[in-house]
Amino acid sequence: MAITNYTYTKAVNLGTLRNEINESSIATALHQIKMDNDDDLTVSFVDALSGGDETTLDGIVSSHTNVETPTLEGMVIYAGSFGGSDGTPINSGVTKFKRIRSFIFRGTEFWNKTPVEVKVGTYIEGGVETGTIRLYDSTNDVVLGTVTTNSGSEGILEMVCTNWPADQATIEIQAKTTKQKTNVYCTAITILG
Repeated sequence: MAITNYTYTKAVNLGTLRNEINESSIATALHQIKMDNDDDLTVSFVDALSGGDETTLDGIVSSHTNVETPTLEGMVIYAGSFGGSDGTPINSGVTKFKRIRSFIFRGTEFWNKTPVEVKVGTYIEGGVETGTIRLYDSTNDVVLGTVTTNSGSEGILEMVCTNWPADQATIEIQAKTTKQKTNVYCTAITILG
């Protein structure tokens, strides 16, 4: 085996191009990618590529767009703080889900990853009842996840979510209680990758 270089004249984002090559069907291991003088690109493999793999590499480099691919690694996708136990109730005695807030989720295809953690700050008062807060994809009519809080409890709860949309969608933060005259508060929500 001998390191084999393939050279191109193209400005690229090195990290994004590396991901594109690693996720391709090219069988030979990538050694390194480097760029000199803003557009002198060298892609090195641990051995020479087959004819088909070289054609694949040419296609990857040709179609590559010089932009950074966003990731969710440790990134806050959405964070909202609203209401609270000392403010106006977010949801006062509503026994059917009602929208608190909404936000635009860019989609898992945009982020190239699925969110891994959702934390919800909650508080409920007005009896020994429960309140439920959920994330609802109103674009695709899908519930992503729910979390239930008990009367008198205040804290941060983890919400298990599935079915994140691949494309851009409107996500609603909704809440309801099990009894009239019970107030449920969603004090904050954070979605992490």
